[in-house]
Amino acid sequence: KSTCPTELKIAGTLSQAQGMGIGTALMEHSLRALQAEGHQVCMIDWHIPNLLSSRYWPKRGFGPLFIE
Repeated sequence: KSTCPTELKIAGTLSQAQGMGIGTALMEHSLRALQAEGHQVCMIDWHIPNLLSSRYWPKRGFGPLFIE
């Protein structure tokens, strides 16, 4: 099992496709695949001023690790 965190650096959904569950389905699939490979930690990088990200990620259980 990996103790090193996996980092999701870039994620987004085209504005015309937002709200359809596409991003959530991709995120859930990715996390299941990482877990199956033995990863236990996943870091998401988003910027607080990005309101869509600041709403999306915490609703899925992600929280601040550090603030720059």
